[in-house]
Amino acid sequence: MNIAILIMAAGLGRRFCQHGGGNKLLAEIDGIPLLSHTLHQALETGEDVYVVTRPEEANIHSLLQGCQRIDCQSDGLGESIAAGVRATAEYQGWIIALGDMPWLQTSSYQAVITALKSSPIVRPVVHGQPGHPVGFSQAFMRSWWG
Repeated sequence: MNIAILIMAAGLGRRFCQHGGGNKLLAEIDGIPLLSHTLHQALETGEDVYVVTRPEEANIHSLLQGCQRIDCQSDGLGESIAAGVRATAEYQGWIIALGDMPWLQTSSYQAVITALKSSPIVRPVVHGQPGHPVGFSQAFMRSWWG
């Protein structure tokens, strides 16, 4: 199954900015931007990684080594996901992850990728709590949109 990992990084991070934090995806953990931690884990899967981001975010663009960029003037997460899927329509499945999840492990991506091969939509549950990343296949899209 040909799967694209879509990292959502087009949000405005208003709450973080309101507290003087600047762009939260550029905030550093151990001297490394938060988004870089997220991208590293996704890239370690060996799958194609795309980052949905705003066209004006040059500081984010500079972090995308090994990833492909999808520009989106997003008004919300749903719009960002739709832009990512449209731009990668040739794939058979998509893993959706948020750019601000630096502790999401490669093994979590791989577990969702494996489960997606036998289920049209996947969402991990850890200790009874739904989590990330989520995945869906073209089969889900066909059943949902007809």
